Amino acid sequence: AMIHSVGSYVIPALDLRFRGVVTTTTPVGAYRGAGRPYGTGVIERAMDALARELRMDPLELRRRNLVPADRHPYATGLTTGGRGPVDYDSGDYPRCMALALEALDLPAARAEQARLRALGRYLGIGLVNYVEATATVPNESAVVRVHADGRVTVVSGAAPQGQGHVTMFARLVGRHLGVDPDAIEVLTGDSDLVHTGGGTYGSRTAAIGGSAALLASRAVLDKARRVAAHLLEAAPADVVVDGGRFSVRGLPSRAVGWGEVAAAAHRGRVPGETPGLEDTQVFAVSQSSFANGSHAVVLEVDPETGAVRIHRWIVAHDCGHVLEPGIVDGQIHGAVVQGLPDALNVQLAYDEGGQRLTATLMDYVLATAADAPAIFELRHLESPTPLNPLGAKGAGEGGIMPVHPLIAQAIEDALAPLGCRPIERIPVTRADIHAMVAAARGAGPS
Repeated sequence: AMIHSVGSYVIPALDLRFRGVVTTTTPVGAYRGAGRPYGTGVIERAMDALARELRMDPLELRRRNLVPADRHPYATGLTTGGRGPVDYDSGDYPRCMALALEALDLPAARAEQARLRALGRYLGIGLVNYVEATATVPNESAVVRVHADGRVTVVSGAAPQGQGHVTMFARLVGRHLGVDPDAIEVLTGDSDLVHTGGGTYGSRTAAIGGSAALLASRAVLDKARRVAAHLLEAAPADVVVDGGRFSVRGLPSRAVGWGEVAAAAHRGRVPGETPGLEDTQVFAVSQSSFANGSHAVVLEVDPETGAVRIHRWIVAHDCGHVLEPGIVDGQIHGAVVQGLPDALNVQLAYDEGGQRLTATLMDYVLATAADAPAIFELRHLESPTPLNPLGAKGAGEGGIMPVHPLIAQAIEDALAPLGCRPIERIPVTRADIHAMVAAARGAGPS
């Protein structure tokens, strides 16, 4: 939470502190983002408070203070225990924010807001930024193995829980070897198969595990090229690989496939080569890479009931080189939807005697498809990281990071004509909104 409370802004003087509290209530564990949303909430709500203090447009305040693209790598001055320095490796934060605003079409959104206000409806508009530490240290391993019959197996220490790791590894290795990804077997999270592995956390698998798989694929392909050169009676430098076939440069009719190459490699009859066709790589980094993004929202608040309806959710996102656009989009969609009920409902509530009030799934609200915004709009910006050979950063957790402060900011914007006080805490419940409106109207507690 502390390292993410700097956000995407140039802050030359920092004083960060935390306080640990022991409680007898329900223990807290890792929810998507594991501390990252708290840090984003701190800096983005601070920016909103500063904008009010300065009587300044909060978007302009953000724009003026973003880390410029030409200042990367940007050292925040912070460091972490075990993760290295908090140095932003690459990115174009002003461009990312501009992409979000371009998709939002702020003048048109403000015009619609004014039109609806005249009809007694309260539309709110908001935009916040975030930076996410990804590709968490220290390492991840991968094994790429081509069997004697040409089948390909990839083994990783990462253990997926639905993030699409199998698809990512199969397509990454398949593209590099020229093999159909659907024919590649991917095995994950088994210490009997791979002896070194970091696991799945910290938005790290594609960047760290994928880099290990890429390096192993390169080594396997290099050996396969040498084996093919022996079979084709050519120099390895003259062997080209295209569509899973090895041929002599300029003589495409002289070619062998993966099956023939793998069989020869496993027979061990190639001079200077050990039997088999596989490689294991452990890829390590000394610091995190940093993804970033800007989210905007258009929502509607019913001041009588406190109900909030999301009309549009706009995301401009930069996770470096995007390996699998569909998976990245799905991660962002899921993260936003996962954050919405968390930002709008009290998750663990107790009465004055310590009795749990949200003890069943009738009271403890989980995200469903009904929570998804009516319109999702995504823009991708790619600022490849120099910290790994793929140029990829993580994308698994960033989507939830801006949800809480963005919801609060947009609700404040919606209720501005009523003179409601600023929101002091998140989540913002229906009861909170109703109380804010009542207080502003002088009909309830302040």
